[in-house]
Amino acid sequence: MNPEEKQMLQEALTLSRDNNSILRTMRRNQRWASVMRVIYWVIIIGISYGAYVYTQPYLDKAATLFKSSQAQLDSLKGLSDKFKY
Repeated sequence: MNPEEKQMLQEALTLSRDNNSILRTMRRNQRWASVMRVIYWVIIIGISYGAYVYTQPYLDKAATLFKSSQAQLDSLKGLSDKFKY
């Protein structure tokens, strides 16, 4: 093996080690990005569920109020039908 071939082989080895290092860094960053994405969605879903649980009593009261007001309006409509000319 002549010196020129040896130098080319050494350069190829150096480049492949640099490439391997870069690829490992990219893969590690990709894993962290995946983990962070999962954590992000767990937080979003958790906050949504917590907001639902927190507001559920108020929503139930509002639905009950709406139903009772609807029943009262229906009774007033029936009362107005009695007094029609």
